[in-house]
Amino acid sequence: MIMDIIKSVFKNFQTFLVVWAVVLIANQLLIFSGCMKSYCILAALPHTGIISMLIVHFIINEKKD
Repeated sequence: MIMDIIKSVFKNFQTFLVVWAVVLIANQLLIFSGCMKSYCILAALPHTGIISMLIVHFIINEKKD
């Protein structure tokens, strides 16, 4: 399962980056109260990356079905 997610992200890397940017900005605005300082963004990178990976994987798999 995890390898399938990673493979789908690498196949659709450009889509992943766009989704990650949108999720990161939404996260900063909603959870971190609009903090755009470097330490706030660094704190948000890991969990927004994982969320974006899951979004891309399930959107791509839904389109294939």
